[in-house]
Amino acid sequence: MVEKHNAIRQKIQHSNFANQLSFQLQPIYALNSQRISHVEILARWFTQDLGLISPEIFIPIAEQVGVLHLVGQKMLTTVCDLIKNEKKIINSKVKFNINISPSELTFANYDYWKGKLLSGNFIEQINLELTEQTNLVNSSSNTIEVINMFQKLGLALCIDDFGSGYSGFHYLRLLDADYIKLDRHLIEDITIKEKDKKLIKTIITLAHDLNLQVVAEGVECKSQYQTLKELDCDFVQGYYMCRPLDISNLLKLF
Repeated sequence: MVEKHNAIRQKIQHSNFANQLSFQLQPIYALNSQRISHVEILARWFTQDLGLISPEIFIPIAEQVGVLHLVGQKMLTTVCDLIKNEKKIINSKVKFNINISPSELTFANYDYWKGKLLSGNFIEQINLELTEQTNLVNSSSNTIEVINMFQKLGLALCIDDFGSGYSGFHYLRLLDADYIKLDRHLIEDITIKEKDKKLIKTIITLAHDLNLQVVAEGVECKSQYQTLKELDCDFVQGYYMCRPLDISNLLKLF
């Protein structure tokens, strides 16, 4: 494993890494209408010598190397091109969620995003997903400032992986978020453990009281879907509704 990680690190450092990526898109469904409301874009990386490399492996290494912002920029370009060129997407008004990490929350990267977003009518159809594991608690004030600058452009903010760490409620105080996305581990047992169900119900009620909408990810069966609907969750994402798709197959859903 150490040897493989070293090989991945070297390849990221010495190759045109971002341009080797492909992307899949996973729909997010509104529970009230059962229609696609958002789509999350997911990076995939395949190399001839190392094969398919999981994002759980290459994303942290790319961040350590200092090139993760190039992945985000490539995602942004892909989404903007899709919105610009596909009438089905334009007419649907579906929103695209792009994950953003601590290393991407810089003034220079903000300037790149701003230039790209203002080059076309893209802002209203793009959301940011900020992982709860982003260390805002001990970060510089610049991090919060850059997030606020993104939001002032008109981008909605989703706190991803909510409930996976210890700082989620602190983020609700620090950030003017629009959504929270419940971590998949929170909903795994909601159909068999009453305590888990009550916990999710409490979080959803609190979120709604704060004018936040709630996305549940990792929904893998009908019983989870129905329980979340009963609990007044707003959106669901997972294999039960749809697996990640390439762009051509996503367009067939509209």
